[in-house]
Amino acid sequence: MQDLLRRMMMIFLTIGALVSVSVAMKSIVPSYVAWQENSARRDMLTKELEQVRQQIADTKRDIERFGRSPYFVEQLARAKHRVADNEVLLLFED
Repeated sequence: MQDLLRRMMMIFLTIGALVSVSVAMKSIVPSYVAWQENSARRDMLTKELEQVRQQIADTKRDIERFGRSPYFVEQLARAKHRVADNEVLLLFED
């Protein structure tokens, strides 16, 4: 009789453990998936932030060059086919 009670107790404990594990997995897995997605999104946004910071630094450098270098302004204007007064622009196709 005691052997039967021990077996039933072990069966109930095993079933209880399995139910507990399955309930825990149902609550943990979605959280883990969301964590992975958020981590990937954070990495993507970090890379994008670095690109924007680089663009800001480049823009600041160009603004400084506009203020202190007339040669830079002329070079940029020539690259965009701008001309000064009394100049004629000739474009040759390759």
